[in-house]
Amino acid sequence: MDSLEKTGFLKFIDVILRVPPLFFIDEIFRIGFGIRIGYGLKDPSHDRLFGLTLYLDHVDANQTEFDMSSGDSYSIVVYSFFKLLLSIWGCVIALCIFMLRTKQLVHVYMFILSLGCIFLSHCFNDGFVQYIIDNIASNIDSKMDFLSHLVLFRTNGLPSIESLVDKTTMFHNFYYNVALQVGLSFLFLNVHLGPYYKMLNTLIPLSFTAPTVLVIFSLPSSIQSHLAVFSALLPLALINYALVSSSFSIIYAIMSACQQARTFVNNFGLSALLEYEWTRLNVPNVLRCFWILRLIEHAITLAIIGLSEAGIPDDGSYHLIVKHLLVTGCETTNITLSLSLHRTCHHSIYHWTI
Repeated sequence: MDSLEKTGFLKFIDVILRVPPLFFIDEIFRIGFGIRIGYGLKDPSHDRLFGLTLYLDHVDANQTEFDMSSGDSYSIVVYSFFKLLLSIWGCVIALCIFMLRTKQLVHVYMFILSLGCIFLSHCFNDGFVQYIIDNIASNIDSKMDFLSHLVLFRTNGLPSIESLVDKTTMFHNFYYNVALQVGLSFLFLNVHLGPYYKMLNTLIPLSFTAPTVLVIFSLPSSIQSHLAVFSALLPLALINYALVSSSFSIIYAIMSACQQARTFVNNFGLSALLEYEWTRLNVPNVLRCFWILRLIEHAITLAIIGLSEAGIPDDGSYHLIVKHLLVTGCETTNITLSLSLHRTCHHSIYHWTI
C-alpha cells in the first residue's frame, strides 16, 4: 500500500468514525427530545430511543385533550422535562464526540466497545442461569444427567455420540454460551483501556465463563441468581480504573482545546476557526456517508418487512422502490440537512461565499 492509498484509507476511517454520533443525534430529533405530543396514544411502531415516543403525525381528531388538573399531570410534566434534559445532554455529548480527533475517537469507541462486551456477557450469562434454574436446577437427577452429557469423551477415548443427540437443547445452550463468553472475553482484552497484567489476562476469561460453569453445580439459589452480576465486577473494575486514572488527562485536554480555540479566534477570527474545523472534520463527506448509510438501513428494513407492509405494490417497479427509499431516507431534519449540505458544498459559489 503506497502513501496515497494509505492516506485515502485513513481519511475514509476518519469519516466512518464520525458517523455514529450523527445517528445518535438523529434518533434524538426523531423522538422530539422525548416530548410526547398527543398524550394517551400508544403506537409501538414509533418506539425509538430510550422508549420515548413522538406522536406528531398520529393525533386523532377525537383525542382527549391533556388535562393539567389531573392527579398525575405534574409527574408527567416533570418526567417529560427530565427526558428533555437527558436528550439535550445526549446531543451535546454526541457533538463533543463528533469533534474529537481520530486518536481520541478510537479511544472513545474502544471504551464503548468494552462496555458493550460486559453488557452482552451479563445478558447471555443471566439468560443461561435462568434457563438452568427453570429447567434442571430443581431436580438433582436431571442436573447429574446434564453433567454426564457435557462429557464428550468416555474412558475408552471414543466420542459420546449419544451426548450429541440426547439433551440437545441444553447441550447446545451450554457450549454455545461458553464459546460466546470466551469470544467476548478475548474481545474485551483487546479493546479495554485498563491495566494489562498477565494475571488479569488469565482471570478475565474465567470471570466471563464462570456463571455458565458454576450454575450446573449445587449452589444456593441466592448465589446462582447473582452469578452474572459477580462475573461482571472484575471487568467493570478495570474500566472504572481506566476512567478514573485518565480523568485528569481528559479535563486537561478539554481545557487545552478551549484555550487553543480562544487563541485561534483572537488571532484569526471566528470564521477562520469555523473553516478550519469544517475542513478538519471533513463535514461534507461525513454527511454524505451518513445519508448513504441511512438509505442502506431503510433498504434493509424494506427487504425484511416486505413491499406490501411499506405500502408498495408487490409488482412495483424499481422507480417506486427508489422513490420510497428517498422519501423515507429524508424523513428527519438531520438527514435533509445532510443531503442539502453535501450537495451544496461541492459548488464553487459555496466556496466563494466561505
